[in-house]
Amino acid sequence: MQLTTEHILSFLERNYTILNDDDMYAYDKLKQIVAKRMEVTVEEIDSNTRKGEIILARHIYHTLCKYVLRMSLSAIGVTTRRDHATVLNSIRRVHGWYQTDLAFRKLVNRFLDDMGWEYVKDKLLETRITR
Repeated sequence: MQLTTEHILSFLERNYTILNDDDMYAYDKLKQIVAKRMEVTVEEIDSNTRKGEIILARHIYHTLCKYVLRMSLSAIGVTTRRDHATVLNSIRRVHGWYQTDLAFRKLVNRFLDDMGWEYVKDKLLETRITR
């Protein structure tokens, strides 16, 4: 069976729905949180823009989808119209920046601490990208 965008969207709807007032999907809520924190719009995260601050927000979003929502690379890619290889590259970049750039690490740590996602810090310090 070939996996299509419709299959992935159907899977996302079944598995990543937040049961709250507006029935927003968890990945949409996460995208809003990242956009607000990084001072960009959700539309900019989804866009093809290559501005640094937007790319950074998109990379952080991809990484948090992987470690907070435990989404597959393909599923994450569907939420931003990217393929799995692009998502993997984003996550690898965040790993590298987190391990080598003190200012980036402080930015991410503040964000993770504010959200109560301290456990993600350990994942970002690992040399291999894990589940």
